Amino acid sequence: MFLGLLSERQRHAFAIVARFITRADGTVLDEERWYLHILEKEIGAPPPPPGDEGEIEDALALFDNPLSRNILLIESLAVALSDGRFDPREEEAISLIARRLGMRPEKVERFRIYAERIVKLVDEGEDLIATR
Repeated sequence: MFLGLLSERQRHAFAIVARFITRADGTVLDEERWYLHILEKEIGAPPPPPGDEGEIEDALALFDNPLSRNILLIESLAVALSDGRFDPREEEAISLIARRLGMRPEKVERFRIYAERIVKLVDEGEDLIATR
């Protein structure tokens, strides 16, 4: 949704973070694959293969201002929620990201509620465009 406001390097870094989140629970469901596909189109490049935690740390370091950090958190939460559930391991991945970005838990919760609405709207939009 807001990835176009990021720099090219930040979009690439987000792709690394998105892949990290989708693999956090050990399973990448079809809904998550579809959401990654949509993000790939928005980013303009396929997500890279998952990396190690050091690569995640390097990716997070590129989000160096409040706007980019907020976008990262909202978009990351949408990825985590794209399969309709918030697995505890995905929640831990989001918590790690939020801590590294210096985000307060109240802000994370507010963004989570917003991301749930985004995912519902994306799902509704998919239904609308798929209708023949």
